[in-house]
Amino acid sequence: MARITKAEKLKRVNMVRAILSRGGTRSECLEFAATEWGLKPRSADFYIHEANQQIVQDFDIDRKEYTAQLLQVLHNVMEKGAKTNQMGAVTAAVAQAMKLARLDR
Repeated sequence: MARITKAEKLKRVNMVRAILSRGGTRSECLEFAATEWGLKPRSADFYIHEANQQIVQDFDIDRKEYTAQLLQVLHNVMEKGAKTNQMGAVTAAVAQAMKLARLDR
């Protein structure tokens, strides 16, 4: 079997990462790799490992920084909920933001 390019390797890792990011299992990744690329489990495990490493790196950030990112997401939910009159979503987002910022004590 011919070697793949670095670009193709990155594309494969990203495809496996997408499966894992939406809650896919190793079995799903193996099936996908076998169907799409004709890979055996051992070869597919390489892509799974690389994808998992990328996911870990994404979350290897300072706790304070991550808290700020989550608060920003919740703020966006509040804004969209208010614009679309989904007050239940706004209330839930406010409650979660208060817990995250430790204002509920």
